Amino acid sequence: NAIIKGLQGSKNDVDVIGRFINYVECHDNYTLFDKLAISYSYNIENGAKPPTSPVNLFAKLGAGVPEVAKQDKLAAAYVFLAQGTPFINGGQEFLRTKKGDENSYNSSDAINAIDLGFKTTYSDVYNMYKGLIALRKANPEVFGKNSSTSAEKLAAGFTKYKTGDFLVYFNATSEAKTIDTTGYTKLIDVSSGAVTESTSVPSGIPAKSFVILKK
Repeated sequence: NAIIKGLQGSKNDVDVIGRFINYVECHDNYTLFDKLAISYSYNIENGAKPPTSPVNLFAKLGAGVPEVAKQDKLAAAYVFLAQGTPFINGGQEFLRTKKGDENSYNSSDAINAIDLGFKTTYSDVYNMYKGLIALRKANPEVFGKNSSTSAEKLAAGFTKYKTGDFLVYFNATSEAKTIDTTGYTKLIDVSSGAVTESTSVPSGIPAKSFVILKK
């Protein structure tokens, strides 16, 4: 329900829809990567405790890094395609880590520094953010201040969102899903950092991903 409310810019709570701020990471608490990595690696749901000292979460994740990268990209799609104003924290767009430090206000540069090399190492994440921003900037009347949207929970973690000529499916589950593309003839791809269109409209959506369609 919070996802649906956020996608629609919390239009029932504000006088001007564009004023609502959407974000998944800010300067306080864990970075998005750290939060996802800890959840993935430490079995928090079963009572495990998060790290209390700096830890290399990339090493801890190992083969799970691509899975967390998918979740980071999906989180970005929710934020940038929603109505309202998007906000991201520095380095979020290339998996910045603070080594599991949740409250780093007085921590060292070794914790708080932003490693710009990550922009190259995790260029797939960086380019996805870049492409989402480009799509939003090219369609300001659709993404940001459109009060005529609809968002629907199709199943737990599976959301359908319509705004203007666009239809977006968000699949936060661990399974591929079938999608209804009736009336939409174009697939929008932002993964390269630019916005491209094709007529190869898919019939399904992979796990931990999103699909953008256009009429």
